[in-house]
Amino acid sequence: MGFVGLAAFIAILLAPLVVALRTAWRYKNDPRGDLLVGLGVAIIAVSAHSFFEWVIVTYTIQWLLAINMGLIAGVAYSVRRSATSKRRAPQAGVQQVQTA
Repeated sequence: MGFVGLAAFIAILLAPLVVALRTAWRYKNDPRGDLLVGLGVAIIAVSAHSFFEWVIVTYTIQWLLAINMGLIAGVAYSVRRSATSKRRAPQAGVQQVQTA
């Protein structure tokens, strides 16, 4: 595959990295944002290590990378979902409790 495979590999590594760092920057005050920074740095570390060694070829690193990407997707979705649910208007038919 050559260059097409290299481009796909770079895209596979960059997409979760961009999602992690962009979501962490947007939700700085949330502790899950800190987790996303750590997960993004882990992908950067694996990518930097791949320049010197064929670390991605081993299945254990592939498992850890897949778990890392899954955590990024799940945590980013969770942070965005909780942020949008706080901004939504109350649903119709639900009574609001007013405090005096």
